[in-house]
Amino acid sequence: MTLFTALPVRPGVFSLILLAGLISPLPAADLDDEKDLADQIAARFSPEEIVRLDVSGIPFQGLYRDSSLKNRHGAVIILHGRKSNQDAAELIHPLRAELPTHGWATLSISLPLAETNAESENFSSLLPESVGRLRAAVTYLKQKEIDYIALVGHDSGAWVALNELISQAADPSVKAVVLIDPAPVRGLEGFPVSPAKLSGLSLPVLELLPRREGQPPDEEVRERKTTFRKNQAYRQVYIDTPNERWKDVEDYLIQRVHGWLNLMQTRPRQPDQPEGQQDKPPGG
Repeated sequence: MTLFTALPVRPGVFSLILLAGLISPLPAADLDDEKDLADQIAARFSPEEIVRLDVSGIPFQGLYRDSSLKNRHGAVIILHGRKSNQDAAELIHPLRAELPTHGWATLSISLPLAETNAESENFSSLLPESVGRLRAAVTYLKQKEIDYIALVGHDSGAWVALNELISQAADPSVKAVVLIDPAPVRGLEGFPVSPAKLSGLSLPVLELLPRREGQPPDEEVRERKTTFRKNQAYRQVYIDTPNERWKDVEDYLIQRVHGWLNLMQTRPRQPDQPEGQQDKPPGG
């Protein structure tokens, strides 16, 4: 039984309704802007790297790159955040281009673009559409006979991953998730990913957070650590970031991601980490 129904809103716009009732009502995504962006990105790559998927007949684009190592560990689905895209120069492109050199195929998918700046901030309204695309990406990788899949979500993409993992329809092929600086969600009306739902998630979770000089502790981050306290495979790590974004520490962050994923493949449980552990990139 399909979980999604496509409803026409007006030409060029659609909305996917999650029958389980995660969020209502749902504003539409901006398909015209998304298509223009997808065309610009596709023009830079060979046809072999472009993946065209759809949810209920509505197309979207992904970028696939296979492992450059003979023995592929598995695949990573990359979920970008707000004001980003499936090949954004900051963080997303380095992840999707470099993880294959460490044995992980990558599939970076486009997530819905909001019609207005206001909706870009209230990204929870687009979660059902995003989850539908994530499920299509998982199906695509399984058709390639890849049965170890990890999710890497940045900003709002982190919540797309978590929203799927707490659902009853979550695919068992998804074995681990990396959250990179999840977007703030306090104050978002009707947000479907509650601490109570997350507290039962036993899947390995690595949360990577930036720590900058003078930045006060984040209350939401502390709450997530408390929420996951029963998950022995949860690890929250701060990385010193001298810039406003991840620039200049991306190589180190990628090392952390693939190193942790390799560990999760061979060890069913992650040892506890001391409270407040902070990572410093080499030379930092």
